[in-house]
Amino acid sequence: MQMMLRKNGITITWQTMRLLLSTQTVSTIKMNTQSGKTLHIRKCSEPEPYHKKIYDALRLEYIPLRPKKYES
Repeated sequence: MQMMLRKNGITITWQTMRLLLSTQTVSTIKMNTQSGKTLHIRKCSEPEPYHKKIYDALRLEYIPLRPKKYES
């Protein structure tokens, strides 16, 4: 991974990359429905420009987790 980053002009350490990427989060919202079930909606936050630069260098998707909606 670091070779791919360096090849694209990104010379950060593994620790720095983990710290930067940790700011893109996943949130789950829980709501009660009229039928008594719980609705869960999970969504990933939008990436910042520095996230996109790292993802581009590593050929990864900007949104690693697609929105998900389910009842329990």
